[in-house]
Amino acid sequence: VGFFTMREKLKLTWRPIKGYDVLDTGHGFSMVKFDLCADREKVTSGGSWLMFDHYLATREWILDFVAS
Repeated sequence: VGFFTMREKLKLTWRPIKGYDVLDTGHGFSMVKFDLCADREKVTSGGSWLMFDHYLATREWILDFVAS
């Protein structure tokens, strides 16, 4: 899935109240920064998310994350 397609699909799926930024961190990983804590909580605790018939794994950022 292309970056811009993914970003728009996330917007339609998550329907955030405020905005968010998506950063491609490489190796199939992306980081999403939400403008509103409530939007972040909804996504991280909201259950299973599907994108084009594939499950999307979400988790809180960890400081020593390496995308390789």
